[in-house]
Amino acid sequence: MTGTTTSVRGWALFVASAVLLTACGGTAISYLAEGESPKPAALMLSEKEARKLPKVGAVRIIDPEAQPTAPEAGAVAPRPVREAGPPGNPLATTLAVPPVEGTYAAAGLVEFGTGTDEFEFDYVIEKSTAATGGRRQLQVWDFGEDGSVEFTYLFTDLELLLLSQKTSGSLGIPSCDAFKPPIQWLKMPLEVEAKWDQEVGCKGSEGKTRQFSRVLRTEKIDIGGVQADAFVVETYAPGEQEGSSSTLLQWFVPKERLVVRFEQDVRSPQGSFYFEYQLGSLTPS
Repeated sequence: MTGTTTSVRGWALFVASAVLLTACGGTAISYLAEGESPKPAALMLSEKEARKLPKVGAVRIIDPEAQPTAPEAGAVAPRPVREAGPPGNPLATTLAVPPVEGTYAAAGLVEFGTGTDEFEFDYVIEKSTAATGGRRQLQVWDFGEDGSVEFTYLFTDLELLLLSQKTSGSLGIPSCDAFKPPIQWLKMPLEVEAKWDQEVGCKGSEGKTRQFSRVLRTEKIDIGGVQADAFVVETYAPGEQEGSSSTLLQWFVPKERLVVRFEQDVRSPQGSFYFEYQLGSLTPS
């Protein structure tokens, strides 16, 4: 591992744990009450584990009293977004070509209202293989001795799908052998104001979470000194508990087929947190 990870030993746990349905960065989070069992479909983060995940942009102070409003059926809840940069021209016509394999350096931060912790990790992308309907690829968040999370994706002409996730080490994140249905991380056509929504769960579990996605804008983003044209995609998921929700933003660069930046804002009556990471380069080391 090229980077270093912030130590999480000795930190207190949240009274509640966050449940995260994620893909290459896509994601839906709600909170579980103390003692409640997580659904197998979820990727669970306690405060201790979530603190592993940095500081790349401006620090945000999260107000636990400020709760987003759940969207009406078929709608996406509005939320403030950061000021857009100059418009880009991503020109995405297919999602069928996976990104270049290799190890990408990544850095990020996590905020819990009372403080901010930064971290670094290796984003490892394996060589893709032919699969029914497209190309299958394994992508890994590698936190060194603390463990890793493996995401299996299917790149097709019309969709980028998250098929499964597998966790190792001491991260405390449950695995899902098969998302049912596969999570739509991105969907064609990629154009501003495009929308889609989906109810997702994990095979063998009755739990379901509905998430709402939309393409907010195109934007130029600086990655390692290189200006890249990106689509900014928002995914919102109301939690099962009243007043809980997850909102995430991802910056997808179609030229490299990479999500180069990821932000997530999680709200709950038990507490809130903000998490982000960004790649340090558009090419692997």
